[in-house]
Amino acid sequence: MDKYIVLSMGDGSLATCSEKKTGLRVAMRRLPAHKAHKATPRSVRPSENAEMERRVSRALSSKGGHMHVLKLLRDFQENDIEHLVFEHCGAGSVYDVLCTSATKRFSPARTMGLFSQIVDGVAYMHKRGFAHCDLSLETVLVTDNGTCKVGFFGLASECGKPVTQAVGKYIYMAPEMYREGTPFEPSATDVWALGIMLFIMLTGVAPFRQARRLDDRYECLLTSGVTGLASLLRVDHLISTQAMDVLSRLLVPSPSDRASILEVASHSYLVGDQRQPSKQRSFFQKVLTPLRLPTRRQSVECGDRQRAFTTPHRL
Repeated sequence: MDKYIVLSMGDGSLATCSEKKTGLRVAMRRLPAHKAHKATPRSVRPSENAEMERRVSRALSSKGGHMHVLKLLRDFQENDIEHLVFEHCGAGSVYDVLCTSATKRFSPARTMGLFSQIVDGVAYMHKRGFAHCDLSLETVLVTDNGTCKVGFFGLASECGKPVTQAVGKYIYMAPEMYREGTPFEPSATDVWALGIMLFIMLTGVAPFRQARRLDDRYECLLTSGVTGLASLLRVDHLISTQAMDVLSRLLVPSPSDRASILEVASHSYLVGDQRQPSKQRSFFQKVLTPLRLPTRRQSVECGDRQRAFTTPHRL
């Protein structure tokens, strides 16, 4: 740490620093080095694994890395603390950028641009054999020039090796992660999380709090699909036909029927003609949208006052 000056502390273990010698601004994560994966009961959320974070970061940053994956510049251990030095992303997370918007959502064009970058980053992860397992608007960072970087790999798993331990944030967790003791493919949960991210970016609201039947909105997804859910929330006019189609392939309750990351990356929403406008809104949609449905559950809209909806919860 004697080579760095701490400029500011962010959320959790992330700090913005500068190199004393060069003045280069970097992001540094500090994690207890002794933490390792171990079996834990479902009622306890596993901590981020410093060894996994370092292993995945090294693998993804080797051979030049990928422009949409956060690059590891250096790592070292000091006083039983693992220090991981990454490239700096001055705009914060996608969540931070979203919250600065007056509408708390992105335009269709900007959403498509950001989402395509995120998909590219996740596809590269899967190609290198790793599933993120904690994808959210907060684990994707944005540079000053608007480039997305998938980061925070402390809860990652190997693709093709089914796991039983649910990790991540309730709002982004796939349905199979709630089935206690049932193994699931981690890469498929990344695809589900991408669907939640896309829905929020387009509409400014989360589709539901938990992907299980105790959530009325998730029940609507099961019975009426994404189109029916968007109509219920009165945000369907914010979602183009192509975007609705890709959402219908991402937010599929059965992981075996869910699209793969390669199928997502090749979808016409990301590679086709993006000039298709959103559906025309009626007068009442313009006035009432998005209507906040009465519910006893905590609001899941994006905003500083409701930031808790993306905070990791204990299972």
